[in-house]
Amino acid sequence: MTKLTVKAKITDDSKSKPSLIELEYSNYQTYLQSGCRITTNLYSATKQQAERVLKRIKEPKPKKKYPLILRRDLIDIQKDSKFPCVYWMKIPVYPKSINVRIHTSCKYDLSSNEYSIRESKIVNIQNCWYTYITIERQKDTNIANTADNVLAIDIGCKNIAVTINTANTRPNFYGSKLRDRRGFHFWLRRKLGQKKAFYKINVLKNREFLQVDHELHQISKTIVQEAKRTNAIIVLGKLKGIRKRIKAGRRIRRLINNFPYYRLVRYIENKAGWMDIKVLEISESYTSQTCFNCHVIDKTARKTQGLFKCNNCNVVSTNADYNGAMNILQRGLGILSSLRGFLTYPEPSVIVDRNKMITRELPHV
Repeated sequence: MTKLTVKAKITDDSKSKPSLIELEYSNYQTYLQSGCRITTNLYSATKQQAERVLKRIKEPKPKKKYPLILRRDLIDIQKDSKFPCVYWMKIPVYPKSINVRIHTSCKYDLSSNEYSIRESKIVNIQNCWYTYITIERQKDTNIANTADNVLAIDIGCKNIAVTINTANTRPNFYGSKLRDRRGFHFWLRRKLGQKKAFYKINVLKNREFLQVDHELHQISKTIVQEAKRTNAIIVLGKLKGIRKRIKAGRRIRRLINNFPYYRLVRYIENKAGWMDIKVLEISESYTSQTCFNCHVIDKTARKTQGLFKCNNCNVVSTNADYNGAMNILQRGLGILSSLRGFLTYPEPSVIVDRNKMITRELPHV
């Protein structure tokens, strides 16, 4: 199942309905700030939502305005027959529910039976009311059980993602902008720490998160679009426990511990789910130490980040992450070929032809 949050603006022309929403929102803040102890004119189900929020946050911040959370079974959305992207939404307010008009640029039909409403939040942004609607889509079991290609993803530190597609064995490297963003903020935090400006570090923390999150969305979107364009299945390695297994210096441990691998994988899975693209997770153990040509495991084969030289077959790869991506691609093909035609297996020349990414052999010293 995949979820998507849709932002919609409440554009109802009446004066009474926005005032009822404002009153419900104000009473919700008062009830939450009091620790859910006072009596207010609030819809009963909304009171229950406030109590759940209080259990999660423990103690509300005095000046913070919390979103008004609506229970999903009380929400009903119907499409307007006259105007595109306009819906009528049923919102529970005290003493009874109201129907308001909302407008969104979302391309998905919110009133379709294909989606189900999970939750909705109402917020006030610059004196305008907005609702954030979370919709869920069940995975389509009628998806065609064949694909033309496989797109393998090697997730790493310097290049957070390196992709190899059987439709084109030329690799794509992602993560340069992400490294620049994180490197700049690391340098900035160190400078501010030397000046004892700790309050400024806390202010910039959220800015770094938003910038990194934007880059992760761009990377995942590009990868999924490539898979959609080539009708490919996405294969990526499982990175569970990578932080515990790593044995390296302080700098490498810091980079690995801080890199958002999990978020990138979740974004890829979520975007692929909405485009009906299969995602397969396989073991990525020893993919960085195994030669993709002769499959011999050698810890000393990876000379540097940009060089992999096999001591067995003397194959030299121009990038070590490319070698890892090729290993993940070959493992994915091996698993998919055992599923009795689940994948249209590509021609061997597409995978075996490695001349584009192999340099000449290093001379023996």
